[in-house]
Amino acid sequence: MRAGPGRVILGTAGDRAHGRTTLVQALAASAERPFDAAAAGEGSTLDLGFTPHRIGGLDVGVVDLPGHEHRLALLLTRLCAVDLVLFVVAADQGLTNAARDQLEGLLDLHDRPIVFAVSRADLVEPQQIAQLLETLREATAGTEAARHPPIVISTLTGVGIGELGQTLARIGARLRPRERGTHFRMPIDRGFVIAGRGLTGVGTLLAGSVRVGMSVTVSGGATSRVASLLALGQPVTEAQAGQRLMLGLPDLVPGDLTSGRWLAEPGFGRVTERFDAFVEAGRRVVNGLRSFTKVRFVFAAAEVPAEVILLGGQAKLAPAESGFCQIALERSVMACAGDRFVLVADPGGQMLGHGEILQPFANRHQAEGQAALPHLQSLRERQGSERVLPFLKLLTKAVVPIDFVAQALDLSSDALLEAIHATTDVVLLPDRQAPFALITSEKWAQLISHIESTILTYLASHPRKSTIDSETLRSRLRIPVDRDFFDIVLDKLQAAGVLVQLEEKKFRYAEIIKAGKEITVVFGIPDQEQGKPESSTMGPRELALAPRNPGPGNEPPQPAGADDEHLLETFATEITVAGMAPPGVAQLAASRDVSGPQRLRLLRLLVERGILVEIEDGLFFSPVAIAQAETCVLECLQSTPTLTAAEFRNRIGASRRHALALLAHFDGIGLTVRDGDSRRRA
Repeated sequence: MRAGPGRVILGTAGDRAHGRTTLVQALAASAERPFDAAAAGEGSTLDLGFTPHRIGGLDVGVVDLPGHEHRLALLLTRLCAVDLVLFVVAADQGLTNAARDQLEGLLDLHDRPIVFAVSRADLVEPQQIAQLLETLREATAGTEAARHPPIVISTLTGVGIGELGQTLARIGARLRPRERGTHFRMPIDRGFVIAGRGLTGVGTLLAGSVRVGMSVTVSGGATSRVASLLALGQPVTEAQAGQRLMLGLPDLVPGDLTSGRWLAEPGFGRVTERFDAFVEAGRRVVNGLRSFTKVRFVFAAAEVPAEVILLGGQAKLAPAESGFCQIALERSVMACAGDRFVLVADPGGQMLGHGEILQPFANRHQAEGQAALPHLQSLRERQGSERVLPFLKLLTKAVVPIDFVAQALDLSSDALLEAIHATTDVVLLPDRQAPFALITSEKWAQLISHIESTILTYLASHPRKSTIDSETLRSRLRIPVDRDFFDIVLDKLQAAGVLVQLEEKKFRYAEIIKAGKEITVVFGIPDQEQGKPESSTMGPRELALAPRNPGPGNEPPQPAGADDEHLLETFATEITVAGMAPPGVAQLAASRDVSGPQRLRLLRLLVERGILVEIEDGLFFSPVAIAQAETCVLECLQSTPTLTAAEFRNRIGASRRHALALLAHFDGIGLTVRDGDSRRRA
């Protein structure tokens, strides 16, 4: 939406004292209110609000754009509202350095039309004007700004004024309504108290709309109703993105509306301090944009100290080169996918680059972020609801609430649910009739597998227990699920028949009890006479402790004494809890008074019972950890053709010995093939 029905917002740009105010007055058929130089207060005689005019038969709101890099935050705040830019260059002064700086920023940041007006044509010779026109053509070559030829004008003689007004009106009338976001978001410039009205917040509405009576949330957590709205100095009942507003917020206190905070819809006020983005280095940055550079992140009304980490192994971006990066902020902002930002040198103030936010709630990346690059590319190439799946794949958390995704991607809940219902790649929790959270189908299958393995391993390593409570189960999973959503996951698994709840918050794996007290277990030992596998009927405890893959010649485990059973349970717990970095035989904490051969015997007894797996001599893993490592390998090899031991070690957070042993195990079972120092899919 534009700033209002039938209204176009015109941003005036150019160096100071080049005649912007005089030109706008000449263009306007009549001004609804005079310019207020005192209100400008920043070296500009144009009103900093959205001054209404009628230009070429079109209602135009005029806002001045600051022209210096140290005012980039102000420039970005106002650009979010601007539909069309009028760039004024005085013929007698030419394209000054300040004007070049501002023009470069506009070409980098502004995706809407730019119209050039060469003013004061009556003060110079035609040859000088021709040279200036050539300079402008060179400065805008290859950009959208080159589509509209500069118009030579003189406010003194009236030359070109009519043509310029008609050009602005024609371009403005043809502009398609620009997308300004779904959810209400407004950065606060300042807050102050008005006698009789209470606290008032001032800012430019960045996205969405706001109306009188609506509830809004401050990023600090407080909530208030909107008691009044002023736009263009006039009371209104509703305002749209792009307008400069004063909001009466009587339920807040002055400390709530400090500069840098945000207003948002309730439920959509999450902030972020780390995000993934696509960034382009500035064209005039001599040394390029280096990874781990300390910068000032400029976004909306905020300027925040930050660090840029280039992804994909890039050490730096050359001038005008682009790539993916992660940006870590020193304080939080409220951002959505698609928001634009600028990076400024700190100190120095030089514009180092600009970019677009892709994943506003990012996790730290391992292995230089290689695994994230395909998903980030999808986020950049896709729009709207098509971004849902790659966004979910980038998250560490498996289950996330619907409104979290809606805010991150700036989608309405209806648009988000419509996209999810149209695909089988996303699972709604608890169901499609009453959706609250969501997870990818791939992560859902992995989560079910991990839950099954975790329950069986836990019951096997705790002989005295026959159930597991939900919090113990959740804490042992390697796929993180927030406590708030885990009950929803368990409810869905019960409905699917995967779990059976025996008592409040305690569960058994359904396969153990689905046949009553007994279940038929099929072993992989060929019957020599019949050519069929042998089978044996066991109760649930025997099933949990039975060998998973006994081979020919293996004998049933020998009965263990009470002391041995206690050590078996302790050893199994230590190794299972350690995940993909289990202790060696000598490092087991409970083995101080047990000899090395005795420890090894007990560990191999656990292997015979199927509780542990010995993947190399003296190195034991739980089946759950091996399954998690296998999943990690497959995920890595989906995004890149090969995987090195160092990359795998970084992904699983284990030692080199653990990583090499697991990779050798996967080579042995035919999952991977070694190719020099790397692995590839078999």
